[in-house]
Amino acid sequence: MNEQQQWFYAVGEDQRGPISSEDLRGKLICGELPVDTLVWSEGMASWASAEKVPDLFRPAPPKPEPQPVVIPPQVEASAAGSGPMGGQASNARPAATPQQMQRNRQAWHRFLARTADVFLFSNVLALFFVGNASTEAGFLDLALSAAFTLGVWAFVEALFVSRWGMTPGKWIFRIRVVHEENRYLTYGEALQRSFMVLLQGQFFGIPPMNLIFQALAFKDLVETDSTQWDRKVRTMVQHAPMRGVHIGAAVFLLVMVLMGAAQMAQQAG
Repeated sequence: MNEQQQWFYAVGEDQRGPISSEDLRGKLICGELPVDTLVWSEGMASWASAEKVPDLFRPAPPKPEPQPVVIPPQVEASAAGSGPMGGQASNARPAATPQQMQRNRQAWHRFLARTADVFLFSNVLALFFVGNASTEAGFLDLALSAAFTLGVWAFVEALFVSRWGMTPGKWIFRIRVVHEENRYLTYGEALQRSFMVLLQGQFFGIPPMNLIFQALAFKDLVETDSTQWDRKVRTMVQHAPMRGVHIGAAVFLLVMVLMGAAQMAQQAG
């Protein structure tokens, strides 16, 4: 649009002008003339509202909304910021989510329940084989004894799980093992699961491999919320909060373990 183009505009029934494009636009923008003022210039077929004439009425662009000023948090001095890496970003791990904390707690309950079962069953077996116990047993004797105890326990555990879905240790920590179809396992399924635990989770109790296998199974359980034997046999492990009687049983079992350890230390001394 030619800035020197001459325009006429209407104020009521009065016709005024001519004025330049720049002057007319100034009157419209400042509000002296309403935006619907009728205007005409040479070349137009009829009068038209100013707001409908291209490039004549151009409102000032809206002012951008002020953006909030973001102030970065100050780095507080701490022991973690001292030393050779002081002042740099920390490589600390992010806080664990509630789901991760729950998985970790349930994994510990399963580990402690199995430990309690093995401890109780070992003491039951000791009643029958106390006469053959040797105070000078070597590593091989201890390894064979552990493998025998866990092997026999696999059959007993399968019986408990197939009948009640739990063992004494699982009862203490309120853990129940059922099939994905929401039923108890058959004895064959429970036995398959027990022997998978014996091999893949405990390596027949033979140190130090048993510790490595237990650590790997624990890690798998925390990360995936299941173990190899759970996925293979299609079992679900249900957890419930421990009640007073269960907590009492756990404390009593802990006292028995401590007393047994003290007695063994006294005999060894």
